[in-house]
This record gives sequence, structure tokens and C-alpha cells, in this order.
Amino acid sequence: MQTITWSATKARNEFFDLLTQVAMGQSFIVEKDKKEVALVPPIKKGTDWKGLKKARATGDLPAVFYG
Repeated sequence: MQTITWSATKARNEFFDLLTQVAMGQSFIVEKDKKEVALVPPIKKGTDWKGLKKARATGDLPAVFYG
């Protein structure tokens, strides 16, 4: 699936539609003032959340993951 770009206003006004589409596998980029500010990807099954939290706590993740 191709990533869809929405303005922050549209994402706010249609938030539940955005979540429904993300749950079906669609990814979104949200723009504010014509700048990309957020990526909303679906959660992939099998994500190691404990490992991700541990990596974040130890600083083993790139800065892009820290928001």
C-alpha cells in the first residue's frame, strides 16, 4: 500500500477514519504548514514491544524514534 499524506487539519477532523484505515494496513504522513510532522504506520504483528522499550531506555535507538 502506498503512504497517504493528509494535512494536520484533515487528520484531526477525520481522526477515527484515519485510525480505521491504519488498522487495515494503510500508512499516513501528516503535514503541518506544508512540513511532514508525523508518520502514522500500522503496528505490525510480532513487534517486540518489550525489546523496543528496553532499547529506548538504554539509548540504543536512533533519535528519529524519540519524537
